[in-house]
Amino acid sequence: GVRQEKWQATGGEIYTPGLGQNSMRDREESGTSPKLALAWQATPDWMLRASLGKAFRFPTVTELYQTESTNTTTRISDPNLKPEKIFAKDLTAEGAVGGGVLRLSLFEEIVRDALYSFTDYSLVTRNQNIDKLRVRGAEVAFVAPEVMRGLDLTASLTYARSKVLENHLNPASVGKWVVRVPDWRASLLAVYRFNDQLSGSLGYKYSGKQYNNADNSDQWPDTFGGNSSFSTVDAKVSYRFAKGMTAALGVDNLTNEKYYAFHPYPQRTFHGEIRVDY
Repeated sequence: GVRQEKWQATGGEIYTPGLGQNSMRDREESGTSPKLALAWQATPDWMLRASLGKAFRFPTVTELYQTESTNTTTRISDPNLKPEKIFAKDLTAEGAVGGGVLRLSLFEEIVRDALYSFTDYSLVTRNQNIDKLRVRGAEVAFVAPEVMRGLDLTASLTYARSKVLENHLNPASVGKWVVRVPDWRASLLAVYRFNDQLSGSLGYKYSGKQYNNADNSDQWPDTFGGNSSFSTVDAKVSYRFAKGMTAALGVDNLTNEKYYAFHPYPQRTFHGEIRVDY
């Protein structure tokens, strides 16, 4: 398939106290996003698929024009940001295993003029383009509905090696890991239905090492401004007490893990809900 997009930015203005109003030039960009996939049913249980695709992401109004300051933070926009251009490749094998579906994937993304925001320790955020970066990796995923009576399992494991290939705005970042892209990620979700009314779920998530500084100079990942690796466990119990009505109680971050993604994430959190479907 092919997707054609046209993007315009007109009437952009920035007002700076003491300096007055500054008009931005009008801009117009277009992009073609072709996609191709080939699939082969190698055996009755296994299918192989190869796919290629190009995509664009155009900068948002906030990224282009919204420069603002508060008592504690500053965001600096850039009206000259370029559209992000992505070329993605994927090779996947998918088959029936152990009562479920197993998927094995190899992937690569080449991104030119990647749109990224960087926040330094003085809480100044800047938007900029990275000339060229690459992400290569592999993923294993398994989905097993009714792996045994009443039990559904979903699991995945992903490794991604990201690398900045070109960046004239910050040469020190070339050859480094791309910010906020963890090396390893894993997840596991088990859902057990005790009967038609009562069910429970237990989930696990892991995110590995990642960086917040473009030159990978982060020294303290487990503090404000850093990016921690973390493992969390979530649990939830749901009870359908009437037709279309369900009550649920849950605990996020059951083990009270303390971790940061620039700011501290919530530790053990209890929540409840009543849902009505009609």
